[in-house]
Amino acid sequence: MAAAASGGAPRLRSSTVLMRNFPSAWVEAGVLHELPSRISKILGRFGQLVRQPEVSPSAPGEPISAIARFADVLMAKAAVQTLHGVDMRSQEEKAEVNGAPPRESQRFWAQMLDEGATAAYGQAPVVPAKKKKKRSERLPADGG
Repeated sequence: MAAAASGGAPRLRSSTVLMRNFPSAWVEAGVLHELPSRISKILGRFGQLVRQPEVSPSAPGEPISAIARFADVLMAKAAVQTLHGVDMRSQEEKAEVNGAPPRESQRFWAQMLDEGATAAYGQAPVVPAKKKKKRSERLPADGG
């Protein structure tokens, strides 16, 4: 209660992970339909998924997003901690730039979502702060 009363960060209760920045070879037009299976294969190393990952439709030039829900929040947390920021370029892509460090868009991006953010995952905030006002803030100042 003390954390909530003092405005501390909300606790993560969701086992849902939002992902972006997939390898370019995974999101090409001819193989994009395989993306959910590829994501499942990688995430399966961390634990059981509740269902097949969902890939968001992407407008031209927009990054492709996907969500996956683990059976347990600790599995999701392990996946995010391990995968977020990993250089996902192929050996050929690395050789083309003489081993230069990856741009941010070439690093796998994964974050846990809070319970309220899963519906609109393509534009969902990651663990939004104070989405709802506290009960005391909703009451009129005069107490009535």
